[in-house]
Amino acid sequence: MEPLNEDEGAPEVMKVVEDFPMPSTEDLKTTEVWGNSYPQINLAGNCTHVAPSDVEEKDEWKTAMEEKEPTIERFRAISEHKGVAGTGQGPPEDPNHIAFTCKVAGD
Repeated sequence: MEPLNEDEGAPEVMKVVEDFPMPSTEDLKTTEVWGNSYPQINLAGNCTHVAPSDVEEKDEWKTAMEEKEPTIERFRAISEHKGVAGTGQGPPEDPNHIAFTCKVAGD
């Protein structure tokens, strides 16, 4: 699927590719082939850094916030997601600190 945004003010629309080759069950068992399009929510509860109205130097403020809490790409593989701190999965730099797992059920 590709995000489309033909008009600047129009909402994003997902378009399904007509000749999509269906992957096998074996291919779908890994988290590298799965992805999502949900934006990351930052500590302020926003998807992007928005400078408060009382800040005069908005560019400097945004640069400082990006260094402190970088914006993460919206469209990414679920293997790139890390678990939430405090869930008992170890520190975020630990490779076992994951947010998703894959399971196969049925036929």
